[in-house]
Amino acid sequence: MINFDRHDPILLDEIQKIQRRIVNDAGQQIPVLQDLLLDHLEGATAAFLLTRYPGKNWLLDANGNPILDFTDRSIIRDVVVEFFMRMGAEGQTSLNANGINRSYDTAYYSNALRQHITPVASFASGGV
Repeated sequence: MINFDRHDPILLDEIQKIQRRIVNDAGQQIPVLQDLLLDHLEGATAAFLLTRYPGKNWLLDANGNPILDFTDRSIIRDVVVEFFMRMGAEGQTSLNANGINRSYDTAYYSNALRQHITPVASFASGGV
C-alpha cells in the first residue's frame, strides 16, 4: 500500500496542479475538497503502478514512496481528474435515457489514458 504523508509539500503541490485541471464547461475552476483529491491521488497512483509494473516491483524512495518521473506524475494527475469527473458514474462512457445511449468502460480508468502507460516487464528468479 502506498502511504502518502498528507502534509508533504510536494504532495500538496501535486494537489494544486490537479485542482487547476478540474474546471466546468465554462473553464472555471471547480472547488474540490483536498482530502477527496488526496484519496483519488492515492487510488490513481496505485492504478498507474499496477499498470506500469504488473509484477508489483516498483522502485521506492527512502520514505517508501514510489519513484515517479515527470511524465508518470502528469498521467497520474490526468487519472485523478478522470476519477473526479466520473464520480457517481464510474465506468459510464455514455447514457441511454430519453434517447441518449448508455455504455460502460471496463477499465478502472479510460483506455485513452491507459495507452500512455508502458508496462515494464519483470522476471521472477527461481531454482530449476
